[in-house]
Parts: sequence; C-alpha cells; structure tokens
Amino acid sequence: MGHLIVAVIFMSFPQSLGFATDTLAQDRLRQATQLISEEKFEAARQILEAMLAASEHPPPETYCQLTLCYLKQTEWKKAEETLQTFLRLSPENFLALYLKGYLLFSTQRYEESLRVLEPLIERQPGNAASHKVIGLDHFMLGRIEQAEAEMKRATELAPKDAEAHYYLGRIVTTLGYIKSEILPRAAEYGMNSIEVNGRPGDGWDIAWVIGFEKYPELAALFPKGERRERMALVEDLARSAHDNLLEFLVWNHELYLPPGFVELYPKVKGVDYPVCLSSELLKKSIRNKYVEFFQGAPSVDGVVISVNESGQFSLITDAGCKCDRCRRLSQHERLMAVLNEVIAVTTEFKKQIVLRTFRRLSSTICTAIQSWRRFAGHSPGFLGRCR
Repeated sequence: MGHLIVAVIFMSFPQSLGFATDTLAQDRLRQATQLISEEKFEAARQILEAMLAASEHPPPETYCQLTLCYLKQTEWKKAEETLQTFLRLSPENFLALYLKGYLLFSTQRYEESLRVLEPLIERQPGNAASHKVIGLDHFMLGRIEQAEAEMKRATELAPKDAEAHYYLGRIVTTLGYIKSEILPRAAEYGMNSIEVNGRPGDGWDIAWVIGFEKYPELAALFPKGERRERMALVEDLARSAHDNLLEFLVWNHELYLPPGFVELYPKVKGVDYPVCLSSELLKKSIRNKYVEFFQGAPSVDGVVISVNESGQFSLITDAGCKCDRCRRLSQHERLMAVLNEVIAVTTEFKKQIVLRTFRRLSSTICTAIQSWRRFAGHSPGFLGRCR
C-alpha cells in the first residue's frame, strides 16, 4: 500500500507550503518534486539530502519532501526524524501532521495515528487522504463499521482513487460476510480451497497476525492483545472453511520484517542490502514466524509463498547482501536458504506449501522446485504444490 498512498499524499496537497526560499533552492525542490511524481524516490532523496548537507537553514519544504522519500523506501526511523524537524519548524502544518498520522499507521501505531488524523478532518473535512488512512486505522483495530464509513467517504471525495475503492472492498468483505456468504457458496464455483492474501505489513499475511513472542522487544511495540485477536480471527476462518469442506491457506512474504525489527536485531542487516541471507538470526526468525503461526492457528492447512516477490525483496533477481558469505552463494543457494526454513516448519506441522510465481519460471526457480520435490520425497508429512 505504501507506493499508492505516498502518491496520494503528494497529489492531495499540491499547494505551496507557504515558505519563502531562494531561487536556486526552489529550482532544486522542483526537480526533486518532479522526480517524486515520477516515482524516482532514490534520485529525489539524493538531491534533498544534498540540500540539507549544504545549508544550515534549508527551506522547510526540503524536510517534507525528504520524508515522502523515506516513507516510500520504508525507512521509518529516518522518516520520523526528518518529520520531527519539519514539525518543529511548522507545528500546525496540515501536510506535516498528515504525514505524521500516516507514519504512525505504517508503523502499526493505529490509535496514535487516529489521535493525529481525526482533528485534521475537522480542519479539512474534504481531505480524502486523511479519511482513507483513518479508515485503515479502524480496520486494523477491528472496527469494521467505522472503517467502512471512513473509506466510503474517501471514495466519495476522490472517486478516481483506485486504492480507496480497493480497500473499501476489502473492508466490506470481512469475517461475517466471508463466513455467511462466500464460504458456503464456494463449492458452487468449483472451489476446494480459500487463500487469504495480504501484502507485506498491510494485513492478513503471517507477520500481521503473529505476536513475535520470541522477540519481546519487538512484541512490546504492538498494542496489547491485538495479535491474539488476529490469530483467533484466522483460526476461526480456517475452521469455518473446514465446515464447508474447504482447505484454508494463508499467503506469506518470507523476508518481510516488521517495522523496528532491523533496528532491534541489527545482525539480520546485510551489507548494501536490507537483509543478510547468511544470518543465522534471519533464518531463525523465518522459522520462528511459521512455528508461532501454526501453533496459534492449527486449523490452517498451509501457506502460499511467492519467492520472486518476497516482501520488499526479490530472491530471484536481487544481487543480495555483499558480505563475504553471501557473495559466495549462488542464486539457487540464496533461494534455498529461505525455502529450507519454510520447508522444515511445514514438514514438522504437516502443512502444505503452495509455491506461486507470476513470472516465467527461471532456471533458478526450476532448480529450487526440483530440490523441493526431492526433499518432499523424504518427508512423508510434507505436502508441496506449485502453481
């Protein structure tokens, strides 16, 4: 969701922020702004960071645009620090406060996000972007009626916002509707399984459900009781699927790490890459994630994974970490460093894996599948499918 919402942020506030700056600085800001509109966030970031380094008193807008870049690149800590500077310069600036609310939402601090954003719609009731994020906050907190009302308002105010319509659809097709309307009718359409599909950090993938019990410092960042409620919700859906003779599978992103994980556990960080695939701590975190999930929702039949778009990374095409150990890994070895952890846990719990790719099968994926099937042949409890 980050990409589209950041674009909406930018387009929803085209007006000048109201600060006087010199001509050269304005030119550079315009250049960075154009790059952001073209989704060239790294190039824009370099310009903006250079502006901050070159001047003790850069235009305040610089901090705003740089915050947008950090948000897009999911660098939450830098985004927060930069935004705090902007807010010190302009504490009542509408865009600055909106960005603060969005940042709080992105880092799963939903109640805090609401406390920031709800006063904003009193100031500007017609701001669709604020209504949208408020709706998502309510949705993540399980307040379906409030979420639906806010998202409907967002679609009314911005009828061309495809993402708002997408989220409205997700909200209205939640638990009650799924259990009463979708699951009982699935057989009519020749369906024999249900897949719960979420994007990284956005809801319904495994990292959104579990409480990260093995990582107490990270677990302390989540609202108390929230993760237990989500786990109970997934288990309830899985049981309802079984009542209707359906398998129940949950999508997951193997390498997605929630906000705060890398900062709390820096050993997982790679060299010139977000993660190190040679890190034993990273491998253990993947394994622990699946163990906690299957223990908490034992009725789930398995997981769907898509290795070519694992969270924010691509195991197939990325060059990966540049540490000495990772540089010696082939693509196949890099892929299996992750898949082996998933296979081990699903085998232990006798769960299925559905491996899905939306690209033409590369030789690397084909080799991985062959390795996978050889492993499955020696593991009676392991069920694997490729689609």
